[in-house]
Amino acid sequence: MAKVKSNILLDGVSGKVGESLVFRQVRGVTIVAKAPDVSRRTVSPAAKKHLNKFQRAKIGGIESHATNLGEGAI
Repeated sequence: MAKVKSNILLDGVSGKVGESLVFRQVRGVTIVAKAPDVSRRTVSPAAKKHLNKFQRAKIGGIESHATNLGEGAI
């Protein structure tokens, strides 16, 4: 883990870069860390239901967008 200090390019950055680096904001400081390994993560039934709900909404949004663009947009 590394703290970013006085770097104009990375000030306020957050998110994932590739598969290996994660940028976080903790108490106003940018932290760079190795991405967590989620390959062995177990998801609870409630979390699966929640993820499924968002997946259906995403698919519905894509279909709606394609309909608005016209035939053969996707």
